[in-house]
Amino acid sequence: MASAGDFDGDGNLELLVPSRDRQSLAALRRREDGVAEVWQLSLGSPLATNLATVEIPDGAENRIGLGVVTTDGQLLIWQ
Repeated sequence: MASAGDFDGDGNLELLVPSRDRQSLAALRRREDGVAEVWQLSLGSPLATNLATVEIPDGAENRIGLGVVTTDGQLLIWQ
């Protein structure tokens, strides 16, 4: 239940994982001294599915789309 990619377009890879309570997704990035959480997406209710990612063609650079479903039935999509 994780996905890796450059989700924020800064040229660095992030590992996107659910928080322990599954209420948010945390972006983790490798640093020289270990791993750091660099940002977080709030879901509003617990995660119910795996993370679905797709590469979106966008001119010279591609973007990553992300979709999840929460336990209250919300389909959340970021692109």
